[in-house]
Amino acid sequence: MLQQICSGMKLYGLCEMIVQQPHNFRDLFVPGLHGKPDAEFLMGAISPVFSELGSLRRQRESRIINFLQDFIQNIEGEQEEKSFVVEERGTPAKITE
Repeated sequence: MLQQICSGMKLYGLCEMIVQQPHNFRDLFVPGLHGKPDAEFLMGAISPVFSELGSLRRQRESRIINFLQDFIQNIEGEQEEKSFVVEERGTPAKITE
């Protein structure tokens, strides 16, 4: 079973990412350190392979990545705002949707 997990991780390049960015993946593998992934973690975890520099395709790919980053940060900001509003009302800050 562990070999299947390792081969799956290799298939998607996860092993290489873990070696390159161990600090970003530590929380996934250390018991008790599980936290919610934030925008910084998600953007650090993806490693897009872009087309040739200066090409129209590269420009489109860059816009997509920028949009994704903005989208993730907006979601994170909305969650922080909801948490803040709940704390102001004197109720627990845990919100599950």
